[in-house]
Amino acid sequence: MKNVLVFMFVCFSFTTVKSQVTKENICKGAALSIVYTMDAAVKSEMKPVVITEITNRSFKEVIHPYVKKTYDLLKSGKDRKAVIPIIEADLLKLDDDVVFKGLLLGTNDD
Repeated sequence: MKNVLVFMFVCFSFTTVKSQVTKENICKGAALSIVYTMDAAVKSEMKPVVITEITNRSFKEVIHPYVKKTYDLLKSGKDRKAVIPIIEADLLKLDDDVVFKGLLLGTNDD
């Protein structure tokens, strides 16, 4: 029983810390979204027109250059684990105001 309580406390603590809205968490989430979306596009060999359409529907214009960079990095043979920190670091360079207004479409009341 004691182990179960410790496990529940650790899980609760972890989710509480991770659920805080910080610039780092927003940029990490956006980087993951961009990388996984572009990875699927690369693996399925989508045409650039389709990728542009997906980008326009999913990501705000301010991060379109990072989407292209992600695509190029993945297309060059880098794996997702290598690309995520690169894109996250780039997104962290954005102004706080831009980040907190939301990087992905549908994250605020635009």
